[in-house]
Amino acid sequence: MSADAKRLLEGLQSLLEGSGTRHGPVLSALSDGAFLTALHPNGGVLAVVGRQKAVILTVAAGSPLPQFPFAPSLCVAPEAVTAATWVAFAGNSSDSCLVVGTSAGFLQVHSVEGTLLQRQQLHTRPIVSLRVRGGGQGTDSGDQSGDVTATFPDGAARVSGWDVRALLRQQRQGWTEPENLQALGYSRWDVHRHAGDRSDGICVGTRPQSLQTVMRGGAAGEAKVVLATVGAKPTVAAFEVEERAARGAAAVV
Repeated sequence: MSADAKRLLEGLQSLLEGSGTRHGPVLSALSDGAFLTALHPNGGVLAVVGRQKAVILTVAAGSPLPQFPFAPSLCVAPEAVTAATWVAFAGNSSDSCLVVGTSAGFLQVHSVEGTLLQRQQLHTRPIVSLRVRGGGQGTDSGDQSGDVTATFPDGAARVSGWDVRALLRQQRQGWTEPENLQALGYSRWDVHRHAGDRSDGICVGTRPQSLQTVMRGGAAGEAKVVLATVGAKPTVAAFEVEERAARGAAAVV
């Protein structure tokens, strides 16, 4: 948990004590020792995730208590939620969403209001972490797409930021049923069985071409993505993976 989220949670818990049943779901989530938090990049929205539900709090400027413009338990998963993060795109405050991962390998995308936009299975094993690479970050400053990396004990999957943004735009245009919204495209890679379980990971961008490749004229189809991970044996490992492989093996860099 980040220091900002921890301070906000401590303040919320003290303020909500004795405030009535209206804030009951929040206190329940805060009193449960096993919960996750995800603070929106703008600092004004906090998601508190406990077990199978996520409570989204919008902190209004100048207000002593968090405001609830919607029902506080809209983000629900059939199985345990194991990871959560916000995805926000620069230049448009409405282009943001809460992404959660579950113990059954499902990725769920929720609007800021908590509405479920998409739910699809990336793996049968739990999603242990979710990391966001913003546009222009990583190895290629010219890559403005960004991505979301879902890490599993035995691999990882990458969802393009363009696909997430397209999903949000469909929702703004009035498409509200998940079955009518565009499925997220993703690449998934399996870590070699001799590597220990991974606990976290992030795609840091396309690997720069070697001097030999540049001198050859940069042959098409050779784009590789670098996946940085932490876990057991080895503690830190970087993998080179095919950028658009539907499912492929990760090779240690």
